[in-house]
Amino acid sequence: MGTRPLRRYGAHTTTIEVADDLGDLVEPWTRHRLRFLDALTALDEDAWRTPSRCDGWDARGVALHLSSADMFFAVSLTSGAAGNPTDFLADFDPTSTPAAMVASEGDLSGAEVLERFRKGHDSLVGAVNAVDDWTAVAESPMGQVSSRLVLAHALWDSWLHERDIFEPIGQAVPVLDDELRAVCWYALTMAGLQGGLLDDPTPAGPGPDEPVDEAVAFDDVDLALHVRYDTGVHLDRVDPAAATPVGSARAMVETATGRAPLPEPNPLPAALAEQFARAMAVL
Repeated sequence: MGTRPLRRYGAHTTTIEVADDLGDLVEPWTRHRLRFLDALTALDEDAWRTPSRCDGWDARGVALHLSSADMFFAVSLTSGAAGNPTDFLADFDPTSTPAAMVASEGDLSGAEVLERFRKGHDSLVGAVNAVDDWTAVAESPMGQVSSRLVLAHALWDSWLHERDIFEPIGQAVPVLDDELRAVCWYALTMAGLQGGLLDDPTPAGPGPDEPVDEAVAFDDVDLALHVRYDTGVHLDRVDPAAATPVGSARAMVETATGRAPLPEPNPLPAALAEQFARAMAVL
């Protein structure tokens, strides 16, 4: 259960700068979701009822959560593209809100859950394919941000939940470079936004006393980043030779969401590790 309230941001009130050269999101998201849907289609009822990595949810619960999330993101992107960004999640809590939604669905069969997942998936695919301006403001759980960041959140969430379902049943999930790069930079974006930005007027507990300014390089993906958190979030590519090696991007993403224990010692620079620790308290 999260102990730190989710910090939401209004359109244009906080600077979030993520370098364009970190790669396209549509192709990795589309590939990931088609793979995910194909794998779910092959599950039998026992697999659907296998506990996932998410406390209290079996595979059905995870898929039901994603089906509702997909419907929301589809509406968000469509409304954003029309110039009317939604504001549905003002009271959203990342722990209790999804749990209540899943519990309200009752004891559905795997086949019924798959049909709901497919419906949400198709709705979001249509919305993604219709976007022609990824700078348009839309809504994510972080608040009103660019459509690019909305899709990044959808990919990050779904990428983790793919592993939440299939790892417990012993089914390997590919780790592809462009997908891992996207979920890595988005995890760093979330850490900045939820870890208490400098001068954040409503932090839950103390945030940093001075800007976080670090360059980090990962060993399992072609990615080295200059990460700066001040009154906003700024991510840019940097020469790996000028960055601190911090090990696995996948491990960082998984530990930041409680899927794996924190490494000892933590390879992240101290200020960045502290920012992640505060952000983790949201989940």
